[in-house]
Amino acid sequence: MGCWRKSSYSDTSGGNCLEVASWHTSRYTDGGLGQNCVEVAEGRVTAIRDTWYREHGFLEFPAREFISLVKAVRQESL
Repeated sequence: MGCWRKSSYSDTSGGNCLEVASWHTSRYTDGGLGQNCVEVAEGRVTAIRDTWYREHGFLEFPAREFISLVKAVRQESL
């Protein structure tokens, strides 16, 4: 489940279940310049998506793998 949670709008029988994530702008976004905007939903699974192209979907990573990805990007080792 990770960053996803069952919405209060889901029915109680389990038939119509709606899951939602709490997205926020990543602190790794370009400082408000509006060019490179990344949104993140965090939990046991971390999901990331492009703010400008939300309809293109998202990527999910187990939290530990996401931490490793961020470290590698910072060290420019990718």
